Amino acid sequence: MLDSIHSARWLSQFKNQSLDFLIFPTPPHRRIQPELERLLPSSGEANLHLAPIARYFALPLWILEKSVNNFFCRSFLGVVINKFQPSVPHALEL
Repeated sequence: MLDSIHSARWLSQFKNQSLDFLIFPTPPHRRIQPELERLLPSSGEANLHLAPIARYFALPLWILEKSVNNFFCRSFLGVVINKFQPSVPHALEL
């Protein structure tokens, strides 16, 4: 998701609204889309944040996840959701 121009364009439509977004990556991404990078850390009134594992651990986590049936990603996502307390969770990719 982080390397998708479609995700960046979808998120950019909210830049003038006072919303908070927390982006949880779907591994394996290899880089952050430049359009999305421009929206971080904020895009006007909207605030975009990356989950802590997004920048450094998505590719190694993906390799590990192949053997444990997505156990760690599910666990991390649960922690992130509980901490961020979103009003509306939305999945662009599954």
